[in-house]
Amino acid sequence: MTEKNVKERGAIFWLAKNLTGALLRFTDRHWIIKVVSLIFAVLAVVFVFITRAAWQPIVLEVRLHTPQLFFGLLLWIVMSTLWRSRLRKAFWIIAVLTVVMFGLVERYNLDPVQYITLYLRYKSLDLKELSDLPETDHERVQPLHSIRMVAGEKITIAERASGPNFVRVGKDQYRFTMAIEPSYNVPRLFGNIQEIFNLSATSPALDFSTSREKVQFAVGEGLLWGKSAHVNVINTFGLFKFLGYKPTEVRYITDDSGAWVEVIPLIRYTGLFPHPEFGGVQIIHQSSGGFWHSLKSLFVGDGYWIRPRDIGKFPYLRGQNLIPTEVSRFMAESFKFQGGILAPLPGFHSGDLRVPDLPGDQNDQPYVTYDRFTPGVGDGNKLYHYFALQAFQKNSEGLNTSLFVPADGIGQIGVYRHSERQDGLTGITAVDPMVRDSQPMFDWSSKGTAEHRPFIRKIDSKTRFFWLSTVVTYKDANGKKAGDFIAGTIPLVALTDASSRKVVWVDADKPKEWAGQVEKAMGSIWK
Repeated sequence: MTEKNVKERGAIFWLAKNLTGALLRFTDRHWIIKVVSLIFAVLAVVFVFITRAAWQPIVLEVRLHTPQLFFGLLLWIVMSTLWRSRLRKAFWIIAVLTVVMFGLVERYNLDPVQYITLYLRYKSLDLKELSDLPETDHERVQPLHSIRMVAGEKITIAERASGPNFVRVGKDQYRFTMAIEPSYNVPRLFGNIQEIFNLSATSPALDFSTSREKVQFAVGEGLLWGKSAHVNVINTFGLFKFLGYKPTEVRYITDDSGAWVEVIPLIRYTGLFPHPEFGGVQIIHQSSGGFWHSLKSLFVGDGYWIRPRDIGKFPYLRGQNLIPTEVSRFMAESFKFQGGILAPLPGFHSGDLRVPDLPGDQNDQPYVTYDRFTPGVGDGNKLYHYFALQAFQKNSEGLNTSLFVPADGIGQIGVYRHSERQDGLTGITAVDPMVRDSQPMFDWSSKGTAEHRPFIRKIDSKTRFFWLSTVVTYKDANGKKAGDFIAGTIPLVALTDASSRKVVWVDADKPKEWAGQVEKAMGSIWK
């Protein structure tokens, strides 16, 4: 080493070098230290490896905020350069502009990164302009939250039910399915899922006594550590998926052989400004578990991945409710840019649309619906995520646009623009007051409506658009504010004509007769 190089080394370098040399000389004389150090190093690597599912969400969160981190670092470099170069005037100009920008972001709730991400997402959507509305079918009478609440009353203190999902079971049965999971930590760590609820979604009555199915899943959404479905999915990830994928809620359906399987939809975050896309599904078959299964789960995970482009190769997945709601919701929110990149800006709002949510409703949009399209119009008769979009203004309650996002991720997004056709339909946020007003004798202090889903049928030779509302009863006064409600055994159902605003109360016990009941009640208005 030359004299020049020696002078360039600092005190910290020489301190580290001398300490390292002393440690190596000490371990040369004490070989046991080397062995123990090696053992601890191996154990540390193994620990980090088997706990990777715990810190993968942190890595993913950093990945999602790379634009903010990049711009923050760039701003810091520019500001520090200006300060050192004594260009103080430029420094203070940029500082003031930065403060103003953050003030505008706070005032108008316009996150620049989110703004750009939504715009780029809208430009990338594969849209299909619909000339006709589809007809809905297999309407579910009960709201999702009622299913959740009643399920909690039908199990023991040592059990709990997972969230219900509206899915297809077999070829044409539409059901609510959910797992019956252990509720205490020891069974969650060592136990299995041995039963699931399989309820008819089209029946107004909830018969839990005959809806239990025997299964044997060694992993589940509510189980712990190596038996957690999310941990098993993450442990199968390679580096690329580890940095950009996220598992979501577990769904229980039957495969082509009729056996129950767990299906975990994945979200893929992609792009320079990361946005959520459908990332396929992870399939986990039934297993009794055991020591070797637990060991495998901790190291390599369980299940196998089906790519989005391969979903159509599996009949039991085609037309199924697979796409995560976070993905379809982001698509719908990007429609605020249908009027161009300036559409959502304050004072402009040209074509700016919003996804309206109902206060106190436990199930925000999208609503999972079965839609039957005219041949050549849509992408087949199957489950869709439906969105009812309204104009940006809070006081604008007209239905602007209907979106039909294929729930299996196959096909284009159906767009029906009611405003361009001057349909003059009532939007989703205006339905509740109309339903209440139609029955002034009800005690609405303890009741309300939930989940205003579309009911679209061809009646009297014309496609008619109604809102299907279920009357619910709140558990208590505080529950009303929090949305803690239940719909009862056979709930009251109202159909609100989106054109005339007339409310028709139908027999919830006879869904197949609703169209006839509506035609009879609306005949004089239509004629």
